[in-house]
Amino acid sequence: MALAEYYFERINKQLKTDKFIFPPSIEIDLTNKCYQDCYYCNVHDFRKNFPDVGTKEDYLKLIDLLPKEDCYDITFAGGGDPLANKDANEIFNYSLKKEFKVGIITNGMGIDKLTFNKQYHPTWIGIDIDSGNEKDYFKIRKGNLDKVIKGIEKVIGEFKSYGTEMTFKCLVNDYNNTKKQFKEAIELATKTGFDMFFVRVAHFKDDHIIQPETTWDDLEEYLKEQCEKNNIRLGCSINKEKNFLLNKNKFIEKCFGPMFSIIFAADGKIYWCTEYRGVKEYELGDWIKNGLSELYSNNIVKEMKQFDECHKCSHQCRFYENFKFVDKIINGLENKDAGHKVGFF
Repeated sequence: MALAEYYFERINKQLKTDKFIFPPSIEIDLTNKCYQDCYYCNVHDFRKNFPDVGTKEDYLKLIDLLPKEDCYDITFAGGGDPLANKDANEIFNYSLKKEFKVGIITNGMGIDKLTFNKQYHPTWIGIDIDSGNEKDYFKIRKGNLDKVIKGIEKVIGEFKSYGTEMTFKCLVNDYNNTKKQFKEAIELATKTGFDMFFVRVAHFKDDHIIQPETTWDDLEEYLKEQCEKNNIRLGCSINKEKNFLLNKNKFIEKCFGPMFSIIFAADGKIYWCTEYRGVKEYELGDWIKNGLSELYSNNIVKEMKQFDECHKCSHQCRFYENFKFVDKIINGLENKDAGHKVGFF
């Protein structure tokens, strides 16, 4: 089900008004620093040119500003790894005590330094591991797989006992694209105690797509089979690859990305999309200097509705299925069961 289906009433309202409606889920970058060096990372230049500006006090103030009547979830991910911020644990727990659901995307380095409890704990933690063996892991991430897994093993049982779902994130890329490698990664995820095995795909600025040694449909069926065999849930982000192959070189005409999730980056800026950190065209304001005010005073809604006149980016996008559903709403779709008050997770 497309996320947009959960927010039918919210989207329908946005189509009829020029005032920006704050998204139910947001992303916050705690830092642009990272202690790994993934070959596929799309923010190397961003890190060099946009150093961290936000302080602990800035982040706590931002969390206080978030409109709780509209916003439910915070995902801490980023231009870097959130755990590379020395204040990460305090900021996570502050968000939880403010009654936001919290998700964390990390490479796992330093995860054993985090402290949660039964009352205050993340809804989920996704760890980008990408490989089931040390050799391929180093090729991809320039990190030490054994050290990361040992750190995870120290806390995974405790975190799961609080109710936190743990996700092993695996990337299809140049060094990880065979059925044997996926089987190996699924087995490592199961052995370590993860609840979900989530597959995503590397993207490159030249629109090059890494193909597995089979079709996307066949790969998905194989992953389902292996996850069922190992008693671990499967999550996939493969549909956008299928869409890309069917609709290559087309662009999104309308983009309601900011209504689903905007990014409060460590350089102090608010960005339209995770793929366009540091790009002036996709900048929505300065959250450190101006709080949330610029979200309501600029031309965001007009740009969302006339996206292809304002911006140009590929439709190869995590929100692509949502935009197709928005088109149905524009064309008169009615949905009596929509308007659920939930966020991304």
